[in-house]
Amino acid sequence: MRHTGWKDLADAVVNTAVEDLCAVYTALDADPRNKKAQKKLLRLKKFFYSDYFGILSDEDPTYVMKRVRKLCCGQTALCPDP
Repeated sequence: MRHTGWKDLADAVVNTAVEDLCAVYTALDADPRNKKAQKKLLRLKKFFYSDYFGILSDEDPTYVMKRVRKLCCGQTALCPDP
């Protein structure tokens, strides 16, 4: 399937959010009291559950966040749930 410029841009936005989410989960896994990471996690959750994310991706936001959590935190209990 050939991607259009719009689809490539949408994929880049979503991929950046996924990378940011992984970094936040990793930071919170290291220090669950990290206020900066907690705030960023809230912003990322708002993005993933927004109408904008729904326009950019057909993926289920809960699935994406759980998958990222599993990949970035493993089975660590300290990593927050999506």
